[in-house]
Amino acid sequence: MLARLPWGDSMARVLCRGRAELVFASASLRDGFSALAGASPESLGARSRVEAAPFDRSLFHVSTDGERQCARAELGLVGPTVLAAGRLVPIKGYDVLVAAVGRIPSSSRPALLIAGEGPENLRLGRAARAAGVHLRLLGPLGQRALAEWMAAADLFVHPCRTLTSGRSEGMPLVVREALASGLPTIASASGGLVELRGTDGLTLVKADDVAVLAAAIESALSLAR
Repeated sequence: MLARLPWGDSMARVLCRGRAELVFASASLRDGFSALAGASPESLGARSRVEAAPFDRSLFHVSTDGERQCARAELGLVGPTVLAAGRLVPIKGYDVLVAAVGRIPSSSRPALLIAGEGPENLRLGRAARAAGVHLRLLGPLGQRALAEWMAAADLFVHPCRTLTSGRSEGMPLVVREALASGLPTIASASGGLVELRGTDGLTLVKADDVAVLAAAIESALSLAR
C-alpha cells in the first residue's frame, strides 16, 4: 500500500527511524519494503521479522469423508467443483481461471465457484458465458461459510499475477486456509506464494498461462479426493 501512496518511500523510512517493529507476512513483502525504503529496515533503525498471518484452525481443518459429503449435499454440489476466493480484481487472475476451465473438455469440465466481490464481476460473468463455463459467483463470504465451501469443493485455485507495476500478492491467507482444509490447491508462482514451494497439497504454476493452468486443473481433478 505504501508503494501506491505519494511519498510512500519517505513514510517507510520514517517508520523505520521511529524504531518500529515491522512484521511481514512473507519475505517477498519485506524485500519490497526494503526496495521502497532504499535499505533494509534494520539498517534504518527498525526491527523486522517474517511471520505468516494467523487464521482460525478450528474452522479450517481437514474434514472427514462424512463431513465432506454432508457439506456437498447442503451446498448442492454435484460433480467436480473448483473453488476460488478473493476480491474480483485483476491481480487475482480470475480471467485466466475462467479461460482455463473453458479449455477443459465439456464432458469433464468442472463447475467454477468464486467467492468475493469487486469490479470484475460482470466481466467474469460474460467471459464464463462465452467460454461455456458454469460460473457461480458466491459474493463475499464470512470465514465459517468459506470453510464450509472449502470442505465441499474438489480443488482450490488461486491464479494471482504480478501486475505491470511490479505489484504482486504477499502471502494470500486464503491459500493457507485451503491447504489447512486438506483441499488440493493450485496457485501461481507469484509473489510470496513461491515461498510455499514444496508444501503438501500445493501445485505452483506459471502465472498468466491459460494452457498450463488448464492442464494442472485437469490433472488435479483426476486425483480429486
